[in-house]
Amino acid sequence: MKPGFIIHLRNEPMNYWKLFELLPPDIEVMENPIQESVDFVHLFCTTQNELQKEAEPCKILLKRTECFG
Repeated sequence: MKPGFIIHLRNEPMNYWKLFELLPPDIEVMENPIQESVDFVHLFCTTQNELQKEAEPCKILLKRTECFG
């Protein structure tokens, strides 16, 4: 995560924010993002099936960049 990032969390643990000592400033959490609207998605899964089901819908939420163009 970088300063000013718009992020989306999916299935995050209850203590998610306590896991970080320092966070970049101005992080915005978007709960219901639309396609290509976030800089970072943090997806938590407990099974391979869940990962396969959730990964693609999360991928389309990411903004296009030169890396992912």
